[in-house]
Amino acid sequence: MNPLLLLTLACRGDAEPEDCWYCEDSSSPAGIDSEEEKDTGKGEDTGKGGGKDDTGVQEGDTWSAEVSLDWSAGSVQYTRVTEGGSCTLGGSFTALVPVEDCGDCQFAAELSYGALTVSKDDGGCEDIADLLALEGTTAAFGSGSKSLGSYDGVEYFDLQQRLEGVWKSVEGGYSGLGESWLLGGK
Repeated sequence: MNPLLLLTLACRGDAEPEDCWYCEDSSSPAGIDSEEEKDTGKGEDTGKGGGKDDTGVQEGDTWSAEVSLDWSAGSVQYTRVTEGGSCTLGGSFTALVPVEDCGDCQFAAELSYGALTVSKDDGGCEDIADLLALEGTTAAFGSGSKSLGSYDGVEYFDLQQRLEGVWKSVEGGYSGLGESWLLGGK
C-alpha cells in the first residue's frame, strides 16, 4: 500500500545528490528516539542511526511525508538501510489535525499513522517492528521558524516535534511549504 503523494524529496531514487543540503545530518525518524541509535561519525556500524559499515554503505533510517494544505490527506514513507540491505515502507495518515500550541512554529499538526506496509524489500526488512508499531499512534509536528534554505523553489525550515508535551527541534529534520506540506528527516 504505497498511497497518494509519496515523497522522496530531492533524493529521487536511491542516490543522494551532491547538493543535498538536508542529507548531511543523522537522527532517528519521528517517534523513534534513542541516544544509542545516533551516528558517532567514526565510520563504524552504529545500527539504525546512520553509521557506515565496512563497505561504506550509509546505514540508518530516513523518512519523508507529504500533507495536503487542506489537511484532507497525507502520506509517509520510511526507508531503513542495514548491513543486510534496505527496506521501504509506506502508508497514510488516518487523521490530520491542526494544533496551535507550538510557539516557535509557523503551523503545526497532529498526524495519526495508518498501517505501514512494505513497498520494497532489498534484504533489509527483518528488523522493522519499531516502524510497524507506529500504526495507530499520533505524532505532532510543526514547521519551525529557522530557515534551512530553499530547494527547487520551496523554502525549508527546521522541523519541530512535540514530545511529552514539549516542542523540540528534530535533528536532521526539515519542513517545507509548497503545493503541500513536505516534512521528513534522517
